[in-house]
Amino acid sequence: MRRDIAALMDCDTVSTLPGREHSKGARLEVPIAERLGTTVVYAHDPVSMG
Repeated sequence: MRRDIAALMDCDTVSTLPGREHSKGARLEVPIAERLGTTVVYAHDPVSMG
C-alpha cells in the first residue's frame, strides 16, 4: 500500500471500480488522489468520464 500511495503522486487519473467502498486501499487512495488534484474516474458512473 505504501508503494501505491507513493505512485499516486505520478498519476494524472485514478479509475475506481464498483465496490470500492469495501476496499481499504481504495478508501485511502481516492481522497489522497482528490487532495493531490488528480482526476478520479468512477467506472460505474459514465458521466464522470467526460
